[in-house]
Amino acid sequence: MSTPPDEYRYPFDPVQSNRSQFHNFEGVPLGPDGRPIVYDENGQPVVSVNAESAPPYDILPTWRAFNGRVYHGLISAETAQRSKNVQLKLDHPSTMRMERAIEPGPAQETCPKGDSCLGGDIDITKPGKSRTKRATTFTNNVLLGTLRQMRFITPDNCHLFPNGSLVLHGDVAYGKETTFQNQAETALRLAHFISAFNQLVDPREVFFERLADQPLNEAQLLAEVLANVMGDMRILNSGIFYETNKFPNRTHFGPFAQRTARYAKAYFAEDRAGLVNDRNASYLRQPWYRMVKERWSASPASRLTKFATRMRVRGDKMGTYSMKYDHFPMQYHAPVVTDGYWTAPYYNCDGHIKEWVLTYAVPFFGLDSLSEELEFQGVVTVTVPLPELDLNQCPADISVANAFKNSDRCDPRSSYCVPILGRRFEIGGYKCECKPGYEYPYNDPVNYFDGQILESEWEKMVLGRLSKFSALKCRLVGAALRIYLGFFMRLFLVLSIASIFL
Repeated sequence: MSTPPDEYRYPFDPVQSNRSQFHNFEGVPLGPDGRPIVYDENGQPVVSVNAESAPPYDILPTWRAFNGRVYHGLISAETAQRSKNVQLKLDHPSTMRMERAIEPGPAQETCPKGDSCLGGDIDITKPGKSRTKRATTFTNNVLLGTLRQMRFITPDNCHLFPNGSLVLHGDVAYGKETTFQNQAETALRLAHFISAFNQLVDPREVFFERLADQPLNEAQLLAEVLANVMGDMRILNSGIFYETNKFPNRTHFGPFAQRTARYAKAYFAEDRAGLVNDRNASYLRQPWYRMVKERWSASPASRLTKFATRMRVRGDKMGTYSMKYDHFPMQYHAPVVTDGYWTAPYYNCDGHIKEWVLTYAVPFFGLDSLSEELEFQGVVTVTVPLPELDLNQCPADISVANAFKNSDRCDPRSSYCVPILGRRFEIGGYKCECKPGYEYPYNDPVNYFDGQILESEWEKMVLGRLSKFSALKCRLVGAALRIYLGFFMRLFLVLSIASIFL
């Protein structure tokens, strides 16, 4: 069977944060069994569902026609085995429910732990009774679903996804404030520079032997954002985006610089003001710009931090001595790093570097046309790669906004989880150390269980393969000594009995 064009391939992830997914295909050819031919990510045709022979952790495709279109959804094999021939019932293109076929199997109201259930409302009808129950979600499903979604969306297929599928939950990026603190402070430094210049410099001032500073121009600000990108390998792009009519002699101005490749020393700079008429590309309509503007448009001076600078200048042309600047000290209002806004992780499908990223946006301010009131004048942004973030699976309080907390594989009775920094956005970035009263049972150079080994052995156990997961736990202190003493006691008893009869 020939491979169809890309638009007929399997263009979405099996599990996206435990939420149900579907996609419509127009003109999809039918297979010999009358079902649509849908291709998976490897280009292999998927033409039927066999719940009896399916492995328990596979994801099964189902189809149902709606308004002349074919919708393709996903359910877990365990759910299919319980409800047999499960099909998708679409009351509306944005709503997907499960309904049992004519001959249902034994149904359960909720999904068991470890099952990749559909998120949202699931309608599984019992004989003589109908009820809708919310599916239970588990942290492990969120973790695996997020990683699958990140791996499945690629530069080649990202344009096939709706915008909602290109965004992850905000708590997925737990720890971004610490990991990307230097990059956020780079944007903050530039916001401070523009805020101070706009509030302290008056081009109309007249000095005796000096000329007043001129307003910032396009070339200077393009150089600033380009320097941000060139000075930090973690910064993928950076921009300065002015509010309407706030840059001199320009209605809109948005200097923007980005790398042409992930680790390349080649860069691309442009003015994004020409995109303001494009509804999707305009920086004025981006979520980070709108959020920052809504927060800081009204009376910003009362919420900003006041900074002071004591500037000294040359006293004569030769610079033989210094003197205080005419305005001494000078004070201006500017944000701090916590005043900025972090976006939720999203897939950047439009730039030179197509990958999962985070954007940090911080505002800058200036005086109004009467030079009396402080006003919001724009936003400075930096974009950083999400895979550089360390994934933390260790337990935390319920108030901690971490989507992956409590997903470690440590034995809670005998050990506790400790994060390992530097392993980036991959599972297993932790170690299991023994609690007081327990000890590491093996003669190894280390005295802890590595999270990557635990995750690997857990996966083997789930798939029914030979695994040593149950042996990766701490034992009671002195357990080995008791084993040896018991052995020698039994040996002594056997020898004593043997000597009596001999």
